[in-house]
Amino acid sequence: MKIAIFSIDTNDDVKNVIDKVFKLSINKNITFHIYSELYKSLRLKGHSLYNNHLDLHTEVDLMISIGGDGTFLRTLGIVRDKGIPILPFFFGLPRLTSRLTNRTPIMRMSRSGRLKINPGLIRTRSRWRSC
Repeated sequence: MKIAIFSIDTNDDVKNVIDKVFKLSINKNITFHIYSELYKSLRLKGHSLYNNHLDLHTEVDLMISIGGDGTFLRTLGIVRDKGIPILPFFFGLPRLTSRLTNRTPIMRMSRSGRLKINPGLIRTRSRWRSC
């Protein structure tokens, strides 16, 4: 299995998540592809690196995003249309991604069955719209 890790921050929360992921992967035949700035900041060794979406291998099975909303959005820009699932670990102040409450129109549509989420598209009964 190949796992890519992306984070802008290098604080203790990020270090703890990475440490736990590495510990869980011992003896599991997992290779890691680490964002180059994160790799340098944490002084990691023995992993392959990537700088942007062009460097990210299409064979990656999972992308781990560690940070806040901005980090998650940058992760989407790196993954793009490669079809790699993203596992986010959110830290910091709740902002964009936490605003989906039961009163939000999109959540009401979801509960009523009028919204179906597909990779890269949001479908309402009346039209398709690219995300």
